[in-house]
Amino acid sequence: MVLNETAPDQSQELSEEQLIVERNVWLDQTLNSDGSLPVAEVVLLDGNMQRCERNLPSNPPFSGNSGSLYLRKPESHNAVAFMVYGQDASLPGKLISTDVSALPEYRGKGFGKRLYLEGLKALPANYGLVSHSMLSEDGERIWTWLVDSGLARKRDEPAQGQIGKYETTF
Repeated sequence: MVLNETAPDQSQELSEEQLIVERNVWLDQTLNSDGSLPVAEVVLLDGNMQRCERNLPSNPPFSGNSGSLYLRKPESHNAVAFMVYGQDASLPGKLISTDVSALPEYRGKGFGKRLYLEGLKALPANYGLVSHSMLSEDGERIWTWLVDSGLARKRDEPAQGQIGKYETTF
């Protein structure tokens, strides 16, 4: 179910690549329409630590690490923020943001929002994201931003194990 009415219509017969492209354009328009988020390079690795071009594989390995995304400033090779994806058998079609962090000197400057935007864009087609049950104060603010943007909601179920209280709505 999509709460944001401008979300791409996934009922059409589109290829996986077309779905991803349309979804990512929509995410950029929804979360960064004014271009205010900082510019960052994205390094995306699958669960086997192999570099991915644009998205995680549509069959992520069922393991502790289903992929990782790193942000770095264009003039640097050092990561300034990262997100690790995990899975839970009770949530098919969703990945969990199991570990998310930004270096202290980059907090409060939009890199967390950029990280989540790129993290959503890196999801396989027809996958959603769920928060981890142990969210930091910064993580709570990011998920509130996603809820306010119409891209996420509070889950009806309480946080349990690694599964947190937020999930995307697309």
